[in-house]
Parts: sequence; C-alpha cells; structure tokens
Amino acid sequence: DEAEAWARHARIALLRIDEFEGNTVRRGRWLNLTGLTARERGDLDVAIEQHQQAVRVYKQVLGREHPAVAASMGNLALDYEARGDVE
Repeated sequence: DEAEAWARHARIALLRIDEFEGNTVRRGRWLNLTGLTARERGDLDVAIEQHQQAVRVYKQVLGREHPAVAASMGNLALDYEARGDVE
C-alpha cells in the first residue's frame, strides 16, 4: 500500500537524520509527519510514540513556548482521542 511505502521512506529518513544531525528541527518535523501518517493508517501506538518524540525534540531545540511544541502536543492529544483515551 502506498501509505506503508511512504512510512518506510520516512523511517529511513529519520535514521539518516539521527545519524548525521541528532535532535534538530528537521527531526522534529519528520517525527511529527510520521506520527500523522501513522494516525491516518490507524496505528495509534506508533502515532503516539512519534508525537511524544516530536514534543521532546522541539522542547529541547526550540524551547517549551514554541508553537511547534504546541502543535505536536495537539497532535498527541488527537492521537489519544482517536484511541479513546480521553476523560
């Protein structure tokens, strides 16, 4: 399936970013995008993991108050909602 092929490409790109750059804004973007892709596929555990990592990277690189942190936290909330983990 096409989404799975793109997810494989994204995982390879993340490995390259990790290898050559470490925690960067680019890595945060890739984590966020792979989380969105995972949610679209219904793989909510992976989506949550990716968005949690994106939040950590963005906080480290950009600071807690940056809009990218808030956006990734919003995506994480949507993941939990999709999984039914809301109060």
